[in-house]
Amino acid sequence: AASTWREGRTARGDSAAKRRRRARIRSWISALITLAIIGAVAWFLFLRDDAAALAVTALQVKAPAARQGCDAKVDITGSATTNGGAGDLTYRWDLLGKHSPKPVTGTLSVRSGQTTVPITYVWSVSAPGSQKFTAKLTVTAAGKPPVSDSATFTYACRS
Repeated sequence: AASTWREGRTARGDSAAKRRRRARIRSWISALITLAIIGAVAWFLFLRDDAAALAVTALQVKAPAARQGCDAKVDITGSATTNGGAGDLTYRWDLLGKHSPKPVTGTLSVRSGQTTVPITYVWSVSAPGSQKFTAKLTVTAAGKPPVSDSATFTYACRS
């Protein structure tokens, strides 16, 4: 034992072999942990992209409650509630009543995290007489069913 200790060949050989083996095991464990982390991040990003598809969860349209007078500019406000996903919303205002203008359409870009999207329309009314007008808003997110709501206001002009 004393000669082996002095020469150090066997003791150093065993020790070096054990160190190499431990280093290989540590390398494999490190590689496996790295692959697991990369896989978890990729899986999370894949699920997040799928969950982030824009959807309209509610829609509300409001018109003034007070009767509108001659040559009125009526503010019709729509508010689409979304799931916070990103994408484009298409909308269409159908304006119903005598002397109503043609439908108005458009597209709005919604950023990720945005849960409320305002959609407004200013309706200029200038006609004699009185009647009720209805503004119907339809909003659609890509690949989702359309969501609609409407509001009515009264107009009166005695000229």
